[in-house]
Amino acid sequence: MSARVLVVDDEASIRESLKDLLEDEGFLVGLAASGEEALAWLARYRADCVLLDIWLPGIDGLEVLARIRAKDPDLPVIVMSGHATIDAAVEATRKGAFDFLEKPLASERLLVQVRNAVAQRALSHENRALKRQARAVAPHVVAVSRAMREVLALLDKAASTHAPVLLVGERGTGKSLLARYLHARSARAEHPFVCVHHAELAGEDADARLFGLGEREEGLLPLAHRGSLFVDGLEHLDPALQARLARALRTRRVQPLGGRTREVDARAIASVNEDPAALLRAGRLDEETYYFFAVLEVRVPPLRARREDIPELVAYFAELHARELDRKPVRFSEEAIARLCAHAWPGNVRELSNYVERCTILMPGETITDKTMPALGAASGEVVDLHGSFREARAAFERAYLLRHLERCGWNIAKTARAIGMERSQLHRKLQQLGITPPSRNQEPA
Repeated sequence: MSARVLVVDDEASIRESLKDLLEDEGFLVGLAASGEEALAWLARYRADCVLLDIWLPGIDGLEVLARIRAKDPDLPVIVMSGHATIDAAVEATRKGAFDFLEKPLASERLLVQVRNAVAQRALSHENRALKRQARAVAPHVVAVSRAMREVLALLDKAASTHAPVLLVGERGTGKSLLARYLHARSARAEHPFVCVHHAELAGEDADARLFGLGEREEGLLPLAHRGSLFVDGLEHLDPALQARLARALRTRRVQPLGGRTREVDARAIASVNEDPAALLRAGRLDEETYYFFAVLEVRVPPLRARREDIPELVAYFAELHARELDRKPVRFSEEAIARLCAHAWPGNVRELSNYVERCTILMPGETITDKTMPALGAASGEVVDLHGSFREARAAFERAYLLRHLERCGWNIAKTARAIGMERSQLHRKLQQLGITPPSRNQEPA
């Protein structure tokens, strides 16, 4: 979205020339000829920067500045004057002006200051969003399977400490969700949770982005003070940056580029998508950084290792995407659920969520069967899961096979047993072993 600048000046020629200059640079421009007009405009529209003349008819510029600061303290105001005095500049600065420029205006300096002001405005919005995010309710984590119950048990134990945690798991397994879960159950829950994706720390400005720049731009690590910092994809950071980050977290001291050293107390949480031993051998993970974060190393299972969670995950995503898309939630028949449980899901929980969202868009409010469901991902087939063990593949096949026959036989256990050539007692044991239960108890015959 283009930044919007309000130009406030009683001279029409100056308003129009500034409008042309700023629009040529891609800004959206609003115009006001008086202080009253400027305040009315700001009451109706969003602004990212204000260019404000001091000498205005009616309410003067300094009074307009004071009123703007009272209503929106983060809105940067650049004050202009053709009759500049030191006293006027001091007073404008005292009242919170971003800068003071003397007329006639130098175009290049004006544009530099407007860009800086807009950047500061964006950073202020981002900081507020991070603080709101810190107070979000604890996330919903589906943990029917034993594997996920064990993960949550480990995180619950860690929550009462301030120890660093390293989450290890494939892409899409929900590591960022688990980091939020850990933060929400810790003593730091009322303070910021700052999630840093590795892509945000790519490029030459990574240090400034992470640690801050001077006294004006606060880094992501200082924003996490008294809360938690989660680095998503630690192995993608430059190893030297990894080491500087670990050192800052360990010593609780941060020095912004060009700024003074300050104390920062943040709980350290990070994730990697591959086995740490392989990352260390390849030089993609700094050794000291690994040992700092891996006080508690939590292995997050892929979806194929927690298939018991799939039915509840599907129900959860169906309701979630229905709310987000303002549509009726989809439902899945038992046979459709069986196919979902048998699928390999190389993209893990994220892929499952995307699939349910696609179904919600294409078939809102419908009950989806194995014959009407959209195609599953072509990268991996059903049942044959090249990532899992032979035992897991066999269990997936047995589950899908039995669910299909149970559905065809109306969940009549005796009829199903006859259809597949199995003793009824043996079928009962197998269903119990696989965790298969009827849709409702009254459908099973005595």
